[in-house]
Amino acid sequence: MNDVWYALRQLKKTPGFTVVALLTLTIGIGACTAIFSVVNKVLLQPLPNPHPEQLVRIYESAPPDLPVFSCSPGDMYDWAKRATTFSEFAAASFDAFNITKSGDPVRVSGQHVTANYLSVLGAKPQLGRGFAPGEDTPGHNDVAILGEGFWKSQFGGRSDIVGQVIHVNGEPFTVVGVMPWDFHGPPILVPAAFSPEDRANHGNHYMQVTARMKPGVSVAQAGAELKVIAAALAKQYPDSNKGWTTITKPLLEDTVGRVRPQLLALLAAVGFLLFIGCANVANLLLVRASARAREIAVRAAIGASRARIIRQLIVENLVLALLGGLGGAIAAYWGLHLLLALAPYGVPRSHEIAVDRWALGFSVGLALLTGVGFGLVPALKASRVDLNTVLKDAGRGSSEGRGNHRLRDSLVVAELTIALVLLVGSGLMTRTFMSLEKIDPGFRAESAYMVNVSLPYKKYDVDPKKTAFAGEFSEKLAAIPGVEYVGATEAFPFYNDQVLNFLIEGRNTPIEDRPTANYFAVTPGYFKAMGIPLLRGRYFTEADTAKSGLVTIVGESMAKRFFPNEDPVGKRINIQNDPGVWSEIIGVVGDVKQYGLEAEAPAETYEPFAQHPYNFHSYVLRVAGNPAGLSGNIRAALKAVDAEQPMDDVHPAADMIKGSISGQHFAMNLFLVFSCAALLLATIGIYGVMAYSVNQRTCEIGVRMALGAQAANVLWMIVRQGALLIAIGLAGGLVASFVLTRFIASQLYGVSASDPLTLACACIVLALAAFSACMLSAMRATRIDPITALRSN
Repeated sequence: MNDVWYALRQLKKTPGFTVVALLTLTIGIGACTAIFSVVNKVLLQPLPNPHPEQLVRIYESAPPDLPVFSCSPGDMYDWAKRATTFSEFAAASFDAFNITKSGDPVRVSGQHVTANYLSVLGAKPQLGRGFAPGEDTPGHNDVAILGEGFWKSQFGGRSDIVGQVIHVNGEPFTVVGVMPWDFHGPPILVPAAFSPEDRANHGNHYMQVTARMKPGVSVAQAGAELKVIAAALAKQYPDSNKGWTTITKPLLEDTVGRVRPQLLALLAAVGFLLFIGCANVANLLLVRASARAREIAVRAAIGASRARIIRQLIVENLVLALLGGLGGAIAAYWGLHLLLALAPYGVPRSHEIAVDRWALGFSVGLALLTGVGFGLVPALKASRVDLNTVLKDAGRGSSEGRGNHRLRDSLVVAELTIALVLLVGSGLMTRTFMSLEKIDPGFRAESAYMVNVSLPYKKYDVDPKKTAFAGEFSEKLAAIPGVEYVGATEAFPFYNDQVLNFLIEGRNTPIEDRPTANYFAVTPGYFKAMGIPLLRGRYFTEADTAKSGLVTIVGESMAKRFFPNEDPVGKRINIQNDPGVWSEIIGVVGDVKQYGLEAEAPAETYEPFAQHPYNFHSYVLRVAGNPAGLSGNIRAALKAVDAEQPMDDVHPAADMIKGSISGQHFAMNLFLVFSCAALLLATIGIYGVMAYSVNQRTCEIGVRMALGAQAANVLWMIVRQGALLIAIGLAGGLVASFVLTRFIASQLYGVSASDPLTLACACIVLALAAFSACMLSAMRATRIDPITALRSN
């Protein structure tokens, strides 16, 4: 305790050193702890379900067109009958619901689930019960379970909600339960209504399947069994299952796998930042030890052993590090909130992320590691004193040994090396984001706005009603001041999709080998509202209905792939799998990036909405001028058509593009922050080394100038020393960058991991910053007064 109190007094006596060291450690440990909190909760901690290692997510696959796809109900029920390695299978399909309790209806996302969905996950409602067996059959599925957030926001968190009746898409549903806050699910769950025909349907793929394996069964065993069953189903149902197989993934991997590379890269980056900060602190400790050489020599002279001196210095370092760790924990708490606020939508398990006991333990561990790891060498150096030399030099200041010089120089070189790696990583992420922003999505997002509407199936149960609603609503929207074009579709780029098989007339392709294409049912104004260019033929018109003869428009990639060296206009294809029902191709339009800017555009086919109307509508409006009041006008237009119909908020179409690259944008911003911090710390580090070198060589510089050395000679002498450190650091950084950037290669687009321009720019930025720090020290050296320098010695 005496050592601790003495350490605190020493820190108080040197406020400049203490503030700089604590601030450096606080930033480094705080950033590391914040990122670790995310990595720990998202990647390392098991899912909060009972026996999470038994849970898997199952996909179906039909390469090459559909490498990973949703499952059909018929396949899932056959797996459940035949599989021996699984205890249960459950399924969910996503939908949008219009919910009415009192007042205006609201539109929310939800899921249709099998009755055993919650039991497979091991999730239990906090109020009421889960779904009972048999409630996923027609006529018995009029019950609902609410999410806690929706329950509180729409129903005030009433404890008597269980048993209450709400209207879902216009039909009465009884609330039977409320899920707790940590259930990662949509606002509402309702049972799917599987008829015997649905359970035998092997061709309609729309379900997300989750299964629980039996105890002791590995994912590899379960996956292998499902592949065998899939092969048997392909023989039994060749029309629907030929070419299809299964993919089995652990639920945790499926949930977080897409963000794993980014999070690990960020953890490595912030670890590098902490290393640079600790290297700076180690340099400060070396300087401080040199300044305390006389004190340490006196301690040794009056009998203190080297071990006792080392213990005293290590205690001081640990006190400093633990204070930095405390500051880091506080910084991590605030930084984590900022991090989550800036994070892109959809980060898995985000509701679980917090600075918990694991994060606090990590912060303490980092503090101890930095205190011992980066304080041990300075302590060993400081404890190795030559009593005669130090005591003779008392009052003049002590000179630093060559070993200390080499250590300080090595730490600065390491800082420069790591700073260059972070700058290169930041540059690559920036180049990736810039490349993605330049990609043509296939439509003009500027001045375009979208809104989603879901028509209740009971009220709009026949095609004429759906078509009439779409037509009347489109007319009302077109009448809004400033609206130039209005279009509607049942699937929107980056938002949702529908994939169908198709057959080209005159080509004898077995039904099981038919290719697939993304399918869109659109109104005539859709292409102009979206700004999708017409390349050949014509757009749809109001005259294109089911009665006038079926017509279709295809995308450019589909035309090139399936109609090479010929004009597809006038050809006929079968899209809806109805024998003898052919659609004539009347036009070719530009490709649209359906699955993200970096993904290849799929084959795309469009049909008039009037030929195959749907209950789900996405409307797009192209607006000229200021869109102020647009949302209110759209709501008024919807109310004029159907006062009971809710809608989503109005969103700029550009938000879809931003959302598709939000992950890269987030990673780029964090890399920029880390690299700028690393650049600043490395610059401070080399400035500190050069400034201390100038201070140590004050007498030498005074002698040189007294003997006639010019300021330019002194300037070159100091700059040359710094330039050598910079050159070694850049060389090491280039080698390290070539190796380490390979780990983020999968996250790059439009730029290679060893891009010469990025490497050159990073080297120039770091070299200029470091050279500027050297010049500041060198300029200080040229202003030394020779007389004053000689007198001080």
